[in-house]
Amino acid sequence: MRESRSNRVAVALSGGILRGAAHIGVLQALQKMGITPAAIAGTSAGGLVAGLYGRGMSTDLLEEVTRTFNGRKLLDVSLPMVEVLTAAALVPLYYLHVVKRVSHRIPPGFIVGAKFEKWLQKVVDITPTRHAIPHFVVATDLLSGNAIVFYDELDRPKILPRVEFVPMSDPVIAIRSSCSLPGVLLPRKYHRRLLVDGALRNNLPIDILHHLGFEKVIAVDLHKSQMDDEFTVSYLSILDRMMDIMFDELMELRASTYHPFVIRPNLDGIGRTSWESIPSAIRIGREATEALRDELLAYIQSPTVKK
Repeated sequence: MRESRSNRVAVALSGGILRGAAHIGVLQALQKMGITPAAIAGTSAGGLVAGLYGRGMSTDLLEEVTRTFNGRKLLDVSLPMVEVLTAAALVPLYYLHVVKRVSHRIPPGFIVGAKFEKWLQKVVDITPTRHAIPHFVVATDLLSGNAIVFYDELDRPKILPRVEFVPMSDPVIAIRSSCSLPGVLLPRKYHRRLLVDGALRNNLPIDILHHLGFEKVIAVDLHKSQMDDEFTVSYLSILDRMMDIMFDELMELRASTYHPFVIRPNLDGIGRTSWESIPSAIRIGREATEALRDELLAYIQSPTVKK
């Protein structure tokens, strides 16, 4: 597997919620440069883009679908709003042991996700406009703690510690699971697994692509710009920054181990839940990649170092 793929280029896409629209701009710029990925892998928002692009959706159609995405209409709240607010208020009190035996009043997620799955099914059913490529979508199993990598290939990938490779029999379930932010979207039950956002285990699957034989990887890290956001001290911002710091260290470790070509679009000012900023995120991703044209082409054309 490694011999046939070592000189081919794969793309790894990180999570980033709505900032994930920047991935589309990156793919558009790569296409304009004549760089066609041989495979693509992604987590969370990156898993959504990887799943659709890998199946054969063109970058222009991806942009059209994303621009018309109205996430507010897909928010099927799991509880009446009053109960949602009550449950949210109880969370810190529960962890501080100020109140006890209230876990039954706190749902595993505030968004059911059924409407999101229905939307995904419509998008997945769109007729492909280009050839499909191997694609991989990363989720996390809460029960085992393992990364779950959904794959579309005929041959099962070789074993990797703490990783389970699962055939992508239903791309909707794979993408929905990868996007299931814990505490927000309900976990997705699937074959005795309880699946949530892949970012918990692997927010930028560079290592997965290397394991599959792709030694040249273009990695798109949307997380770094989150660390540059203006920080205002509050309960939620501290929780966000805590996760940011953990993700940042893990991604730096993978990058230093596998030496991918990393693209980090500057998404400062683009909120992770700003629906109206989606077109701007696409443009920023495209411009960030175009600015690295010479370096990218040099990386693509450089010989692969034999290991």
